[in-house]
This record gives sequence, C-alpha cells and structure tokens, in this order.
Amino acid sequence: MKTTLPLLTIFMVGAFLLNSCSNQSNKEHTTENDSTHTNPITEVKPKTIRDYFQQLKAQNYFQVAKDSKIKLDTLDIANGFMQVSYNDAEAEILIKATLVFWNKRKSGKDLVGILFRQCTTNCTFKDPVFLEFEGDHYQNVSSIHYPNNLKAYLKRRLTDYTKTCKGASPFNAALLPQQGTDIQLVIMSHGNYGNPPCPQALIGVLKYTGEGFTFIEPVGN
Repeated sequence: MKTTLPLLTIFMVGAFLLNSCSNQSNKEHTTENDSTHTNPITEVKPKTIRDYFQQLKAQNYFQVAKDSKIKLDTLDIANGFMQVSYNDAEAEILIKATLVFWNKRKSGKDLVGILFRQCTTNCTFKDPVFLEFEGDHYQNVSSIHYPNNLKAYLKRRLTDYTKTCKGASPFNAALLPQQGTDIQLVIMSHGNYGNPPCPQALIGVLKYTGEGFTFIEPVGN
C-alpha cells in the first residue's frame, strides 16, 4: 500500500493536467472561431445627388470662370434633385444647371441627368446630358437616353408649333423631375418685343423603366 499510493497520486495529477491542457486548447479554438464572427461589417453608404455633384466638381466637369464659385440654389437629397448656378469660363455668362439622379437601376449603376441653361436676358435650354456612374468613374450615355431620332421628332413638333405661335420664340425643353422619375418634353417660348410667350405645350414624356426611359406621346397629340 505504501508503494501504490504515490503511483496513484501521480496518475491522478497527470490526468488532471492533461485534461486542463485539452480544455484550454478547446477554449482558445472556440475564442478564435468566435472572433471571426464578431468582426464588424462595414456598410457601404448609398451615394446621394450631392455626392455625385461633388465628384463632378472635383473632376472639373463644370467649366467655372476664374474667381467665380458654384452657388447652390436648391438641394433636395430625398428626391435626388439639386440646382446650381455659376459663371461660365468660356462664354462668361450665367449657367444654371439642374441635376437629378436615378438609383436602384437593374444594372446597379446610378444615372445622373443634367440640364444646362445659358442665361442672359432669357435662358437658352440645352439638350439634357446623362451620365452613368460606376465607382469613381462615369460614362456619358446621352445617346442612349436622348437619341438622335427623338431629337428629330421633337424638332418636327417644334416646327409645327412655331406656325401657330406668333410674336414669340419657341424652343424644345426637357424638364428633369424635381419629384418622381419621369421627364417631361415640352415646347416653351420667350416673348419678343414685349409680346407675351405662347402657352407651354407638352409633346412627350420619357417614362422611367427602372433602367432607362420609354418615350410616350400624350393622348390627343
């Protein structure tokens, strides 16, 4: 009995130490596995119309005259709409720009529409510009969303309208939406020599499809 008791004690101590090492190893392994699941997930914040404007501004998209700044006139982030104005670097006249963006498109790329107006006594409307954004890059896709055959149609409608609009200067305009997603295509006019402008006429709608636009002619036209 005197010889077996120490051996039994040694055996029990050894088993205890072995079990402790095994538990510690499992604990370390569990902790390591748990840490892989507790790392915070960084969420990508959706961009707003202001973000795209700042990107274009940083890339010198707007040709601003020296010693002139871009003035913010309207900002509606919830509806993706903003208006700015500045003095043009080349023409040295006032430029008013309307910016609208369409997101959640099927392609995953955001689309920004820009309407420029050159203003002196009256404002001259330019054709809208469409830019498709992917990361820090953008591509001009105006020919897709405002193609030449649509321009030709609008020009023909303007010619017909001019025959009935006397004493004014009619022109085509694409009105980007301040709310909603559709673009109104209208004929507007400036009055000449004190004559009032002619009534505005709606000649078409570019209805947003979730990716691009479908032209719809108003009923009765």
